[in-house]
Amino acid sequence: MPPSMGLKERIERFAAKHPTVRHRRKARCDKDVATKKYLEGVAPHVETIERARNIFDNMGVPAAQQGVYYAFVQKAQKLRKAALRHSGESLRKEIENLKAEFVQKGCDPAILDVLSKLVVGG
Repeated sequence: MPPSMGLKERIERFAAKHPTVRHRRKARCDKDVATKKYLEGVAPHVETIERARNIFDNMGVPAAQQGVYYAFVQKAQKLRKAALRHSGESLRKEIENLKAEFVQKGCDPAILDVLSKLVVGG
């Protein structure tokens, strides 16, 4: 049985098979693609938050209360996925339950209606 390679031999063999320049170039390309995909995935969430901020400004929501409304927006974004599974009465009940939860926390139902239409639609 031949002796197994040591760490030094393995590193030399890997370096001979895979030139460093090629790996750096590949990593750079992968990073560019990953960054673009990340930005495409995050853009709808950021856009929703920016629109919610504009709604808060227009409706006069104090800065101290905006955190609760942002929490509503975050939970409503999870209902976007539910909108793919549910429709009509079922989706309306999901939204109403979420709104009722936040009304108990002291939120204005009119603002919650506007935010739910922004996030989920309809």
